[in-house]
Amino acid sequence: MTAPADPQGARSAGNHRSWLFVPGNRPDRFDKALASGADAVIVDLEDAVAPPDKTHARDEVARLLAGHDAFVRINGADTEWYADDLAALGRRPGLAGIILPKATTAADVADVAARTAPGVAIVALVETAAGLHNAGAIAASSHTTRLAFGSIDFALDIGADLDDTTLLYARSALVVAEIVASVVLLVTAGLLIRALGNVRAIDPGFEPAGLDLGRDGMRGDKGDAE
Repeated sequence: MTAPADPQGARSAGNHRSWLFVPGNRPDRFDKALASGADAVIVDLEDAVAPPDKTHARDEVARLLAGHDAFVRINGADTEWYADDLAALGRRPGLAGIILPKATTAADVADVAARTAPGVAIVALVETAAGLHNAGAIAASSHTTRLAFGSIDFALDIGADLDDTTLLYARSALVVAEIVASVVLLVTAGLLIRALGNVRAIDPGFEPAGLDLGRDGMRGDKGDAE
């Protein structure tokens, strides 16, 4: 097991480019995920786990982190499981990073940092209109390692569909926020590739600055990072 990155190294999340999601309530899949060759494994306690299974899944993840490195997508700060997730996992030796769903303010990220060991990466997942409005401050926080865009939940929050044009403003705003703050934006590869295709139809030489598509992007059992 390797130790979590130091605070400076965590700013780039260890240069991870491929991210694999695995449900936290499926310990039978942990070994396969860890052996997959992905740069980072994200064990999901949020969308992949039904409410009755949250506590059991948390216990399984705690056991995993006793001997292996992984990121964990915890439950959001507005849920009853948030505090317990961080209390149980925030200082486990194998915790490489936290994926914070529905990050709304820089204070949300700071609260996670206060409950985790030094050097644990924090990926702020922007999934709401409020989060997008505050994306610049979230990205600029010294506690934020990377931004990520949860396009499906964002579309639900604003009452829109997943049309590329509808989401163009949100994607553009996050790109500006991450470039100004010198963090790297992680997005769902399939959605971004479609958006880049639209741009390249106008400018064939366009290449994104500061975006991390990765080798395979974010992938998982659900087929989407959202």
